[in-house]
Amino acid sequence: MEINIKGVTINLEKITKEDIEELINKIEALEQQNSQLQRKIYDFIALLEACKTLNSELSMDKALEQILLMATNLVKARASSLLMVNDETGELEFKIAHGVKSKEIKRFKLKIGEGIAGWVAEHNEPVVINNAGKDARLKKEIGDLIQYSTESMICAPIANKNKKVIGVIQILNKMAGGEFSEDDLQLLVNLSAQAAIAIENAQLYEDLNLKKHLEYENIVAFGIQKSLTATHVPIISGLDNGIISIPSKSVNGDYFDVIDFQNNSLIIGGYTTGEGLVPTLLMLMIRSIIKSSYPFYSDAAAFMKNLNSYLLNEVSDTDIDMYLGLLIYDKAARSFKIGGTGLNPIFYYNSAEKKLQHVQLPQTSLGKNEDLSLDYISLSPKKGDLILLFSRGYDYIFRKSVKNANYDTFLDEVLINTMNSPASDIAQELFSVLMDSAFKSEIPQTMDISVHVIKIKDE
Repeated sequence: MEINIKGVTINLEKITKEDIEELINKIEALEQQNSQLQRKIYDFIALLEACKTLNSELSMDKALEQILLMATNLVKARASSLLMVNDETGELEFKIAHGVKSKEIKRFKLKIGEGIAGWVAEHNEPVVINNAGKDARLKKEIGDLIQYSTESMICAPIANKNKKVIGVIQILNKMAGGEFSEDDLQLLVNLSAQAAIAIENAQLYEDLNLKKHLEYENIVAFGIQKSLTATHVPIISGLDNGIISIPSKSVNGDYFDVIDFQNNSLIIGGYTTGEGLVPTLLMLMIRSIIKSSYPFYSDAAAFMKNLNSYLLNEVSDTDIDMYLGLLIYDKAARSFKIGGTGLNPIFYYNSAEKKLQHVQLPQTSLGKNEDLSLDYISLSPKKGDLILLFSRGYDYIFRKSVKNANYDTFLDEVLINTMNSPASDIAQELFSVLMDSAFKSEIPQTMDISVHVIKIKDE
């Protein structure tokens, strides 16, 4: 008689000790995998909630309080503190604290490089320490003065978009005497990234101090809008990138960005209907989710479906439509996948055949329908080939100002003289020719104008 348990076929009449050990090992391995998967799901949900909470809070003190409480609860710790860099003195000041000594700790200050928090701020690197008493960086004098012993710690920097450290989050003493894990540290790093966005947004609101709410809202939204427009791209092996982006003076939900991950690079083109602060904040939330959560997914389709489900649950009552196009570059395979819920104009130019292909996919809004169907197009370009991406603002001016508005003719005329040029020169020419047409036709700029040229080169 044979039975199958968890993928292991066992003959009950011939069962041996080795069979039993093999079964036990497989069950233990499956349990470990299940535990790791549950932790990733738990962390992802927590990050989504953090993103939703932090991006909606415009009060600096409330934002900091929420950040610290969320981090402390998620990693199940006994104490924590959030330190901010004082721009005038350059010192780290304890802004918020939780735990039995939360009041006492706030009177202390640390110089950059002093203590573990100071070391993290100086090096802009997170740390996990499970034997803090033996770490030379620990400033034991503070613990002695407030009669509190630090046994274990995770600590992560809060850095702004210019990679300048503006604060530090430190979490102390795992509950039940346990040790902090690398997963705990990674979760804190992700929360710190969200904290930086929340703090920057809160600071922007507080610094403006406008008398009229409408003016206040528009200026903040424009600042956020500018952050959603890529001004440069990272150096990516095998690709020559050229990008020009001019943000609109009006506020909308346009989003154009390039994000470089370990195994792939992500070129993003997103937009919303409507104007003002709400569509801009919606796209800012989407950007935050992409940056903090996309690496946890094995493929873009799974990420997009989860993003769609989140938006469906949280913002489906809005009358704003949200569209997101993705261009995924696989570094190992040197190939592209193009997909999403709505694409700005994308063209593939085969330099050998001198043939232009317009990449088009069905358009559907995120957060409106539970059954999200996604199509993807694969490209394996060769050396010298081009991929051209335009924002909807570029497309709008093109259709309004260029005679007959035929992309094939327009691009052929530009590329015939620039094909052998670097990607940046091609992007500049595409931008300049369009702006000349817009100026002659007196077409105002009402949306972001972005041109991104990707030229395939050798490794």
